[in-house]
Amino acid sequence: MLGDYAKMDKNISHKHPYLINLISSISKNHLTGIHPSYKSFNNLETLKMEISRLDKITNKTSVSRFHYLKFNLPKSYQILLKAGIKQDYSMGFSDRIGFRAGTCTSFYFYDLENECTTDLKIFPFAYMDGVLNDKLKFTPEHSSKLISKIKYEVRKVNGAFNAVWHNESLSNQDRWKGWRSVFETTWLD
Repeated sequence: MLGDYAKMDKNISHKHPYLINLISSISKNHLTGIHPSYKSFNNLETLKMEISRLDKITNKTSVSRFHYLKFNLPKSYQILLKAGIKQDYSMGFSDRIGFRAGTCTSFYFYDLENECTTDLKIFPFAYMDGVLNDKLKFTPEHSSKLISKIKYEVRKVNGAFNAVWHNESLSNQDRWKGWRSVFETTWLD
């Protein structure tokens, strides 16, 4: 998240040297992408500004996931394309589990408004950590069993098993007590 601090975007300043060093370090060995701010979902200029901040730290940014999964079809995807984004990981629910696109297989966004195939590849995800803990009030134990079952079903059809986890949920503190083990037991196999 490299947008400006705001009510819905409570991130560290994009100028903070520790954040810059962390992003730079991670990007040396891992794919990094932009986490567009809450207000950028329909604003090309804001998105471009945030991407340029990331590009100053890493190489060319081509991956995204919208903050709070806030996006508007088709406009938000059209804006991603104009900003040079080639992959998006926002296709999922913020209030339930399951594949929002009805598939566990990535696909290219087809722009119905302009009747054309695009280069934006969509990677659907099965669940988000906050949905399990905050919305559905599942225990870590129940969540581990559920995630393992979903993962098994996805493997049966040779699909891609994607999910959204946040830094805070791996902290094992406060409302996330016990959740690090959920991640470790369902993702590290």
